[in-house]
Amino acid sequence: MDSIVEQQRQSHEDIERLELAVVDLMLQNLNKHRYRLIREHKINELLEQIQDRSKLLNDLEADASGLRTSEATAMAERNFDEFYDRLGKISEYHRRNPDLSVQPPELEYVKYKNNPEENDEMNRDDGASEQIDELGEAPLDTNAHNRNATETFMNDKDKDRLETMFSGEERFGRYVDLNE
Repeated sequence: MDSIVEQQRQSHEDIERLELAVVDLMLQNLNKHRYRLIREHKINELLEQIQDRSKLLNDLEADASGLRTSEATAMAERNFDEFYDRLGKISEYHRRNPDLSVQPPELEYVKYKNNPEENDEMNRDDGASEQIDELGEAPLDTNAHNRNATETFMNDKDKDRLETMFSGEERFGRYVDLNE
């Protein structure tokens, strides 16, 4: 189990990465209404994650159980027993799992920097005309999987959720009837 101080550090780091992901999403200039709608829902999900991590961090800072103060006093002493105990646990873990690969946490949030409209242009066949609907947008192609395309913030689950969120008359939230 990680120490309280390490949990606090990880929470601060996660909050910062989530904030950067929100900024990356907000800086994208998306032309299609569907992509903007999915982006707004992703931003909402990220903000909820920030709230959850902030609540956890607040609980850790409150230190109702007193573990944080006892850990701080143990680290403040000039005795290195606590340090060597933790070092032994880490060494034992790595000795048991020598081939364990580590994925940097930065890779989890890289997808928020990539614009999905750029992938659409990469997936488009040369000379093939797209079918344009009455809104002037091409339909989302959920079956197109280009191996050269970069991963974006959208996935098939988001596209399916968007398809079921609005009826055809509402045009993906553009013309929502508030009188019903």
